[in-house]
Amino acid sequence: AEAVSQCEGCPIRSSTKTHLAQTSVDSCVCQEGSYRAGQENGEVLCFTCPVGARCNDQSCALATNLTCRDSEAAIVGQWSRDHATDEYVLSSCPAGYSKVTTLEGSTTFSHDAQRCVRCDTRFEYILNPDTDSCQACPEGLLCDGTAAYTVRVVHSTWVADG
Repeated sequence: AEAVSQCEGCPIRSSTKTHLAQTSVDSCVCQEGSYRAGQENGEVLCFTCPVGARCNDQSCALATNLTCRDSEAAIVGQWSRDHATDEYVLSSCPAGYSKVTTLEGSTTFSHDAQRCVRCDTRFEYILNPDTDSCQACPEGLLCDGTAAYTVRVVHSTWVADG
């Protein structure tokens, strides 16, 4: 900008980082720990990274093609963009994981709380990762954290309720 009075501030969760004296909001980039989700009224929209998309270095895998820069590993679960908001939404989790989309003690969806939580492979099972939560393994069974189990009581059978 020619003068400080001509400077425009970057939108929430964005900055020009080390590029000083920028004259356009187009120079704004999302801060670490957030990801870009389109534009609104010509301004960059940056959303907080959900817990399940944060990498070990606290960067956001949703900002880097669903892969962590620090390990080249993909994040757990299937993530897709919501067509109305352009936000990422966790659509499913793999076997052995429970899909969590609410804060503890709440039943209301929370964008920031989305994650796949691994069931304990020694003591829990889960039948449907996208709707069920991890459950304690029933007596007489040996569970592996997924829907698979081994019967420990000879000549017995186990059937899931419902």
